[in-house]
Amino acid sequence: MVAIELEKVAVAYGLEVILHDLNLRVPEGEFLVIEGPNGSGKTTLLKLLLGTLTATQGRVRVLDRIVDNSMRKFIGYVPQFHNLDPDTPLRTFDFVSFGLPNRWLPWLTAQERQSVDRVLKLTGALQFRNKTLSRLSGGQRQRAFLAQALVHQPRLLMLDEPTASLDPGSKAEIMTLIDEIRVREGLTVVLVTHDVQFVDESRMSVLHMWPGGYALHKRGSSDGGRMHSVDATGAMWEPVSSEGEMRPRVRF
Repeated sequence: MVAIELEKVAVAYGLEVILHDLNLRVPEGEFLVIEGPNGSGKTTLLKLLLGTLTATQGRVRVLDRIVDNSMRKFIGYVPQFHNLDPDTPLRTFDFVSFGLPNRWLPWLTAQERQSVDRVLKLTGALQFRNKTLSRLSGGQRQRAFLAQALVHQPRLLMLDEPTASLDPGSKAEIMTLIDEIRVREGLTVVLVTHDVQFVDESRMSVLHMWPGGYALHKRGSSDGGRMHSVDATGAMWEPVSSEGEMRPRVRF
């Protein structure tokens, strides 16, 4: 199955074109990294996939469905910023439980508690389940954020700059953890980052974006860093941008 499919997608705000003629097919189970400078359209692309933004033209499908609000139950999302008071005395366990469906109820069932503990263990956060978020390190908080996004068992996991503000050791640990969870849970992962030095190109495909252009480097390719589109079968296709121009700015 194709987890994500974009066909001739364009997004414009007035006269400002953010995305133009974007064609992308991501197979289910893939780890797609999106990188590029500010203003290249990374956040816009995430909003399209989340269904919070509508394309000016073209078609966007996620998990073989037209994107709408009903898709959120299939998607786990870790935003770059959380609107949390750092001094709020909220336990890690309780924070993760807010990712459950119907969490407006004032109690958790035994099954729901098991679901929370399961993802806490999966993300390596079980040992600080009773600590408040304010007492966690940056790396521990990212594990808690990841656990909350996973607790409702999504099929697609999307993360916006999950390694920002972490030390190099923690950045590498979080990237490795996300990939291990992808394999174990059978997830498709889409991750936006500036930390391309922590990307394992043997296991991750990279969508490079810049203002006016974009190109995909297929995971495990041995073509010296040439950039292609990839279809669901893994076949190498022509450059993603219809104009055919590729900038040699990408580091491999």
